Amino acid sequence: MRNAYLEKRNELYECGDSIERMRISWIRIWSDFLCQTFNCALHSICIHPEHCIGSVSSVINWLNTRQESIENLIISGEEIVDDDLSLALSTSKVNHYLGISTRTADEIKPLHPTIKTDYIRLVGVPSVSWISIDDIITFDCVHIDLSYFKFDEMGLNRYLKAWINGCNRRLEYLKSYFYFVNLEEALHDIEKENGPPPKRFYTHDYLCLPFDAEGGITIRRNNGDLATIKLEFNRTPYSIPRIQYFFTFVVWNSS
Repeated sequence: MRNAYLEKRNELYECGDSIERMRISWIRIWSDFLCQTFNCALHSICIHPEHCIGSVSSVINWLNTRQESIENLIISGEEIVDDDLSLALSTSKVNHYLGISTRTADEIKPLHPTIKTDYIRLVGVPSVSWISIDDIITFDCVHIDLSYFKFDEMGLNRYLKAWINGCNRRLEYLKSYFYFVNLEEALHDIEKENGPPPKRFYTHDYLCLPFDAEGGITIRRNNGDLATIKLEFNRTPYSIPRIQYFFTFVVWNSS
């Protein structure tokens, strides 16, 4: 058992002079060996596309072959190929945390992923253009964290109406950065609760600061759950644009 990983050294020889292929093969061999030694599944994996050029799909296929699911999957770094991102989203079952922070091609095709995980964080450069409002409505997540996704008033209105009617029953927190949204227009034809929102704070392990509901607008779901939506902004002198907007949507479960 102690030297079992050496039996796979032929895989390294097959890599030839490709340092990247050899590095990936070595990581796979050691991961398999350690998981076998400690009788456990692989808990988390972080993929940097620039460190495994041309091999992202093989890493995803290896992961899906060796186990049914993984707790945390992170794809972070330089530009990723459309097909590789689509493969990761469509075939990998992520139980807890799915984080994608990478540059995509300007003309990336819509991927229409079906997402079911506790926490999802999507950061796209120049934008998260490969998902749509229709995709987000189908997400089954507790926390949704989006950067550079274009939430306009009509799209946000559609999402809030879908939430009122029962989409994503597990949702507790949704945040979207960068773009200004006129909340009055976004809440068109949506009944707002009278009076100021309840004096409440929402916190979570992934939040640097608790969310303060004061100053937000409260709406009610058909099952009685309340939620607060709030638009805020930061002034950042060294970024473009200097004023960056973000809105937060927090659900106060009736339980």
